[in-house]
Amino acid sequence: MIRPFTVTITFGLAFLLAACAGTNPKPKPPIIPKTAWKKPDNPLVPILERCERQVERSRINKRGLAFDDWLKKVGAIAGRCGVDRKTLKIELAKLKRDRRVLRLMAEDRDPAVEQIASTGGKLAARRHRRRTRRRYIHPMKRYIERDMPYFVRKGVAQYKANEALLKKIASRHEVDLHYLLAIWGVETAYGASAGKFSVIRSLATLGHGHRLDRNRLYFTKELVAALILVDKEIAPKDWKGSYAGASGSPQFMPSDVIRFSASFDGKVHADIWTADKPADALVSIAWFLREKAKWNPSHDRTMIEVVLPTGFDFDTANQFKDLRPALDYARKGLKDAGRKAVIHRWLESTVYLPAGCRGPAFLVNKNFKALLVYNVSYPYALKVSLLAEALRGEIDGKPFKLVGSWPGRDTTLSRGQVARLQKRLNKLGYRGRAGSSLMSDGYMGSNTRFALRRFQKRVRACPDGFANRRLFRRLMNAGPKRRTIRNRRGARKRS
Repeated sequence: MIRPFTVTITFGLAFLLAACAGTNPKPKPPIIPKTAWKKPDNPLVPILERCERQVERSRINKRGLAFDDWLKKVGAIAGRCGVDRKTLKIELAKLKRDRRVLRLMAEDRDPAVEQIASTGGKLAARRHRRRTRRRYIHPMKRYIERDMPYFVRKGVAQYKANEALLKKIASRHEVDLHYLLAIWGVETAYGASAGKFSVIRSLATLGHGHRLDRNRLYFTKELVAALILVDKEIAPKDWKGSYAGASGSPQFMPSDVIRFSASFDGKVHADIWTADKPADALVSIAWFLREKAKWNPSHDRTMIEVVLPTGFDFDTANQFKDLRPALDYARKGLKDAGRKAVIHRWLESTVYLPAGCRGPAFLVNKNFKALLVYNVSYPYALKVSLLAEALRGEIDGKPFKLVGSWPGRDTTLSRGQVARLQKRLNKLGYRGRAGSSLMSDGYMGSNTRFALRRFQKRVRACPDGFANRRLFRRLMNAGPKRRTIRNRRGARKRS
């Protein structure tokens, strides 16, 4: 039996539904997401991965083998990976070590000399040392400003010549085109200086003769990857590159050529070595940044220049492993170069001080770390960022200029002096973040800077964690830390 109120509700709902159907517009079609560009699968990637596992299992990176015996083992591994015997005989039979490569890798030099020497300019690097020896110029300032006007002028010309290409690549891969130009410029001066060292010989030299086991293993893997590229006739016949084995306009290592080089036309193998055809090189840079470096497309730049507030906590600077929201710095009084409050809503950022409290300061985001994946060098990442902003300013008609100034008369420490500084800090009782002793390895890592900041606070210097010759002499002449003890009456006493 159907109850009356049930029938009433049923007919009422049916009437309402019919009325809504007559008045509502037609439903909109579903939004189909934009199809992302996909790089064609490279059949050499699984071969490379299998070869790398074989190199790791062979323990070929241990010291003690003669160079010729080591080459035979490398050839055996490459042969098992499918490299033709004829290729191995041509490339490895009469190969000799390049002592220039070992000397360049072992030398303690500033970033400007390293950039010149890496592309084969040995005499130019020597002249650069001689020219700057008597001038007290901060090495970061020298590196940043070296050839910057040329890079900007040539970069603007490259933008005008390849504007449509750059915009298409930037739109397809969601990477800012100014940074593509900047990486291309800093790496090889827009393809004009890709290196003069034999790639195979350099990799063999470093794979056998590097002083660190992990680096010998790394360069051995790269040598096997290079042999695969030569065997498949992908690499150029007279294959030249930097002394570390990087080649082409983007300066890719051989394994990166296999994994991340991409063709603009969708081909499997890309040509990144022809300087006057930059399409494949620019696509490869963009693909590397998105796939390996995890570039964030929501950020249109990697850094902004800032002004530090009075009483800034330098322990929160240069913390690339502990990024924090930019608003945290804004609440503490951090302002941009225009003396306005920092309004960037970056969720992951840190204050970067490339020359301590006496130089310019920058607020950098996670895309700055992406540049560090491309080249593990803080000066390099900063130079690329500054060049990209300079190119943006010239292209948009708004010239970019730093507000802060670099230290004028300043000298940095050599690796040997940094090692002595670390030993002295240990002896005086200054430790790292976890209370552990500092390693005397000659590198200014986060723990060394943490301990040095404690010493700087003690002597009432700017606690930025940067050491120059003056602070080094002060540390060497300093006495041990004073301890506060109490006598029998409870009064404090220094000892």
